[in-house]
Amino acid sequence: MLSSAKSSQRIPVQTEQKPSEAGSLAKGRPPPWKQVPGTDFVVDGFNHCGGWSKHYFLSHFHADHYMGLKSSFDSGQIYCTAETARLVSLHLRVPQKWLVPLELQVTHSIGGKKVTLVEANHCPGAAIFVFQIGLSVYVHTGDMRFESSLISEPFPVGLGGIRIDKLYLDTTYCDPRYSFPRQKEVLKAVDYFVKQEEESSTKIRNDRVLYVCGAYTIGKEKVWLQVLTSLEPMILFNT
Repeated sequence: MLSSAKSSQRIPVQTEQKPSEAGSLAKGRPPPWKQVPGTDFVVDGFNHCGGWSKHYFLSHFHADHYMGLKSSFDSGQIYCTAETARLVSLHLRVPQKWLVPLELQVTHSIGGKKVTLVEANHCPGAAIFVFQIGLSVYVHTGDMRFESSLISEPFPVGLGGIRIDKLYLDTTYCDPRYSFPRQKEVLKAVDYFVKQEEESSTKIRNDRVLYVCGAYTIGKEKVWLQVLTSLEPMILFNT
C-alpha cells in the first residue's frame, strides 16, 4: 500500500507474537516486534511501560493491543488517533494529559522522528503507523483489513513512492485455511437475513424478533447499522 518497490524486492517482515503465544510478559524492554529501530518508540506494548521509553503508540482500541494500559499509566505520551484517544479516556480512565491524538494522513514530528498515521480499515480509530527514522522506513500495521479500494486512495503527503525497509505485520489469519467473504458481501447477507426473518415473523408467526450481534467493545458497528437499515425503523431524538 505504501511501497513502490519492485515486485522482486523482498521486504523484511516481523510478525507479531500474540500474548497466548508469548506466555507471561514481564516488565522491561519490549520484544523486537513492538519496537521501532533507532528509537525508544513502543507500539502496542503497554505491558512494558517503564523507564525505557516515553513514547507509546496505540494502533487501536482492542484489548489484545492495549493490554497492560491502566488508569494509573504515567510512563509517557500515548500517540493514537482522536477516536482511540477518546475510547482510552472513557473506558480505561487514562488521564488526558498522557494522550496525544494524531491526525490521519499527516506526517508528525515526535522526538525528532517522523510518523504518519494511515487508515487501517479495521475498527473505528484504527491506524497503521509509518515511521521515517533517518533514511529508513518502518511500518507497523497493527490490525488492518486490506481491500482493493485502499490501493486507489491517495498517498499521504510525503509518502508517495517511499520504500519500506521493514514491515511489522500481524499474521493472525495469514493462512490458506482462513477464507473470509468481503465486507460488502457480509452486509448484503445480513440485509437478506433480516428482511427474510422480518417477513417470516410478520406474515407467518406474528411475533417480534430480537437481533443480537456478538462484538468486542468496538468493531461491529457496520453490522448493527445494516440491521437498522434493513429494518427501516423510526428513530426518535429528544432535543
